[in-house]
Order: sequence, then structure tokens, then C-alpha cells
Amino acid sequence: MRFLLIAVLCACGSKPAAAPTAAPAKGPSCPASFSAVTEGQDCAAPGPACTFPEGRCECVRGEDCKGTPSTRAELAELNRLRWHCERKRTDGCPTAPGGACPTEGVTCTYAGCCPDFYTCTSGIWTAHETACPP
Repeated sequence: MRFLLIAVLCACGSKPAAAPTAAPAKGPSCPASFSAVTEGQDCAAPGPACTFPEGRCECVRGEDCKGTPSTRAELAELNRLRWHCERKRTDGCPTAPGGACPTEGVTCTYAGCCPDFYTCTSGIWTAHETACPP
């Protein structure tokens, strides 16, 4: 019992350990750094986004935004895997929507064929319907 009491007293008198700093999330197929990625450069396989202090990159296929049937060459290009990166935003919007949001009423737009619109509502990002090309 005496040993337990001493251990508790020692733990109470010590300063709390500093929280470890989290390293950016990077999967095995992620480049070493944000600056090592060339936008549109071929990549090996789709997977989770690679997060860096400067932003995030993802290995993705192309988007067909024209709204009409594609030729074989266009389909082949759309099917090609390539790097797409987005710099960390400075307008109060996260690089990718999700999770909690700090400022009620802020609306963020994310580019694409069908732009995505999110508004901070009651502390969470809420998606809005968008109009896509015909």
C-alpha cells in the first residue's frame, strides 16, 4: 500500500508530458513532400489523400465535365491516373470538407465538374446540392 501511495504522489507532483506532434498523414504511395508532386503527373494507384503542411495531393482519374459522349481517346485520358493537389486554403475553409467548422455561416466552394458548396451550420460542414453540366 505504501508503494502505491508514493507512486500516486510522484505522478501528481510531476508536470504533464507534452502531447506529441502528429506527422502529416502519408500512405506508402505518397511522395516525400508536397513540392515533389507535379500536378497531372502520372501516379501508380488511387488511394487515400496524402496530407502535407502545405496542402494535400491525391492520385485520381480525370473528370468528364463536357456533358457529351467522349471519344475513345478522351476516355483513355480520363481513365489515366494522375496527381491532383490542392494548397492549404487561407479563406477559413478546410482543404477538404469534413469535420467540425469554427465559424457559423461561412460557405466554401470546392472546384470540379460539379462544384461542391458547403456551409458551416451548427458547427459542422453541410453540403448543398449543385448543378452539373448536362
